[in-house]
Amino acid sequence: MAPTTAKIDPQLYGPKRRVAVIPYKDAPFLYGFLSSASKTLSKAAGYVELNSSSAPTLPVIFGAQYPKPGRIEGEKGADAGKSTYADFSKVNNPDKNYKRIAIPQTKKLPTASNKSIPVYVEIRDPTGPPDKFFKYVFRVNTNRLAYVKDAFKDLGIVEIDSKVNPLELCYGVNYPKPSHACTEKTLEKDGETFTSQICIFVATSKIDNLPDGWTIKTGKNSRIILPIS
Repeated sequence: MAPTTAKIDPQLYGPKRRVAVIPYKDAPFLYGFLSSASKTLSKAAGYVELNSSSAPTLPVIFGAQYPKPGRIEGEKGADAGKSTYADFSKVNNPDKNYKRIAIPQTKKLPTASNKSIPVYVEIRDPTGPPDKFFKYVFRVNTNRLAYVKDAFKDLGIVEIDSKVNPLELCYGVNYPKPSHACTEKTLEKDGETFTSQICIFVATSKIDNLPDGWTIKTGKNSRIILPIS
């Protein structure tokens, strides 16, 4: 008997491309990811194609733990059983032959613990419009606060409390990441003093006007639009 060759589904194993969707209404950024979805599923999901011939009008974030877009799934035809992240408008009102299977994950505000506090810095494209930015969330260990908290304002670091709008925040982002600002502090342990470098994320708007004693370590030219190669 002649050997049989399994048919490979191109939507599962085909080449992936960079795409993005608006995760929720009035989101200040696009949620970017890689997809090999078909043309019909891509259209039903409302993809923004990220390629060399077009540039997105909003910042693009990749790999964020929060927020997450909703998802749709095909019900009939070639896309039956295939799912993907989708633009919020397509999640709220799916095209014919598609259905919503997950709503966007939003309105989640990180809280402080006895080990760390949540903060954010704004990331902006140095060459882009001044009103296009997003708020990158990270945590600062409480044992480091004494060395950096006095510089929060000058570094553009904002503590997150109940007054912060969670829809402006994103965290667990793989790309882009803020620049690091570093300073040297004299520490003491077991009766001995020593010098240690302390580093923390800094807002894009503060990079060229750091407080005395602080310098940029890496990522000064971080961009919020994914470079297309």
